Amino acid sequence: MDIAEEILKNKKYKEQIDRLSNETLLLIANDHLAALEAAQRGIQQVEPDKVNDVEYLELVANAMQQLAQKVLKK
Repeated sequence: MDIAEEILKNKKYKEQIDRLSNETLLLIANDHLAALEAAQRGIQQVEPDKVNDVEYLELVANAMQQLAQKVLKK
């Protein structure tokens, strides 16, 4: 099982993802800049000390895009 599937099985994260519109998921899945901006906002809220870590930001944005693509396929 990959990390995206693990996230989707976690009730807390699943509820957050379910609140996103298909438009938002499509935007994140298909627009890397939008994914980077969303990742930056999320990191700012959860881990503000990492908000300027470019590698971490890129990693989170990529994961968000993969997750959005999986959710849209289901």
